[in-house]
Amino acid sequence: MNNILEVLSQTLSYLDTQLYENPKVVKEKLEKPLNTLVKLYMTDGIDKENVIPSVFLNALLHYSYALLFTEEISEFILYSDLLVSCAYNSTNKEFIVLSEQIIAKYEIKICHFESAEKRLTNISPTLIELEKFFYYQGLLIDLQIIALHRNNYFLALEHLIEAQKNFNMHPTTFRVEMAILSGFVNVYLSLEQFEKAFEYSNKCKGVALQNNDLRTLGETSFRLATIYSRQKKHKEQIEELEYAKKILGENNHLDILPIVNAALGDAYYRIKEYDEAQESLLQSLELFRGRNDKKNEAIACLKLALLYADKNFENNDFERAKDYFNSAENYAQVHKMDHFHSAILDDKAKVFYEWGDCNNAYTYAIQARELADKILNETSLQRLRELEVRYEVQLKEKETKILQLTNEQLNTDLLFTKKELVMKSTALLEQAKAITELKQQIYKAIHQLDTAENIVRAVRTALKESTLLKESWEKYQELFEHINPEFEKNLRKDFPSLSKMECKVSILIRSGLTSIQIAELLSVSERTVENHRYNVRKKLSIPAEESLTQFLNKY
Repeated sequence: MNNILEVLSQTLSYLDTQLYENPKVVKEKLEKPLNTLVKLYMTDGIDKENVIPSVFLNALLHYSYALLFTEEISEFILYSDLLVSCAYNSTNKEFIVLSEQIIAKYEIKICHFESAEKRLTNISPTLIELEKFFYYQGLLIDLQIIALHRNNYFLALEHLIEAQKNFNMHPTTFRVEMAILSGFVNVYLSLEQFEKAFEYSNKCKGVALQNNDLRTLGETSFRLATIYSRQKKHKEQIEELEYAKKILGENNHLDILPIVNAALGDAYYRIKEYDEAQESLLQSLELFRGRNDKKNEAIACLKLALLYADKNFENNDFERAKDYFNSAENYAQVHKMDHFHSAILDDKAKVFYEWGDCNNAYTYAIQARELADKILNETSLQRLRELEVRYEVQLKEKETKILQLTNEQLNTDLLFTKKELVMKSTALLEQAKAITELKQQIYKAIHQLDTAENIVRAVRTALKESTLLKESWEKYQELFEHINPEFEKNLRKDFPSLSKMECKVSILIRSGLTSIQIAELLSVSERTVENHRYNVRKKLSIPAEESLTQFLNKY
């Protein structure tokens, strides 16, 4: 037993980096020692606690991934179920969540998106807790795939941004980086932001060349071909696809070839090279069916339907086209893909009209219109989300720059506030000056009256208690405290004998105002201000050689 576990441990350390590149090799290397342990596990009377160490669980995990990547689905189901059973029996938290994650990957593959999303969401906190950053980043990428399938581009970008952020904090492997960059390409393609799609495609190519990763280089060429397709540059598209097909075929990366073939078939059809289109599409359909890839099978069926319905194609066959249309439509209905279904119905309406079946053409056109109306609100909402996405992406890209500018902005704000205080001082002085002039005019007029003395006294009192001046002073004091928050507090603490008016005068002196300006602002005489200044100096025990302003500036 121990010898087998030791062999497995050494094999896993060697194969850990090979799983993505050569899943068949991983399967072959693990098959014999792992199956020996599996038989022991299945044998009655064996103490299962001793047969389920982490090495065994890890081997089951790698073997299951290899089977999934090599499309051996029946074997995958068998071993992944065993992995789940062993993980839960061992109560190993790490392998419980990792077994759930690989099941979610299979569910995504067979388009069980709701179940996969729920499973991934449940295990996400545990992966973070266990610091399994490689698997957590993969989880975010899978959630992005689900969101993109639902045309929820905003959510897809959110997952990718979070994955990129986590990768920057906890770098894992360049393959994760490639998957994140590829995700951005796919989302920007869906948003028809071709410049951003090209940008991230070139980043992918750079990372692939840096790591001599021919598989990713081929995949990047495929994505570039997709961009050219969206721009209707079909010759450039075909060049990239042929290059991708050559690289992937020569290096035995056969799992991607059916998708490349399907894209080639569509591109050849666009430039009316029908024989090449037929050959590529039929090859891709056969491979998709062999892999049980229902989604891509449906897309290939739609393309073949259009090809066989085209009257310019020598081998056109309307009955065969109808069969392919029905296959694609069944998939769209089962998986509630309204956008895809609407496109199928629209194409069917055009094709049936061209073949003279006007009644069915009309029926399909009505169905397409009804479905389009149904998703109209969703489309409008999606446009709004796209705008939000663009804003969020720009915001994220500028986040670092904003952080760098924060201190500068704070300094600018402080300078602005100081200038504002000066402006407030000036405004208050202008206001006080206007009131002084008003007082003089009132005094001059009133002194000419019989009851001048009493009236003058009343007017002076009214002006002194003016709410206008009181409100202005409060605003001025609030602004002053914003710039010098501790001044009045420290002054009162050190010199508690200062009166309220003496504190006011001290604040205005600290602000740089003269006695005349203070008198106008407080609606008192200049002599009264001088008396307050004298009392402040006395209470603060300021030596004769030091000015009051200098002393107050220390606070």
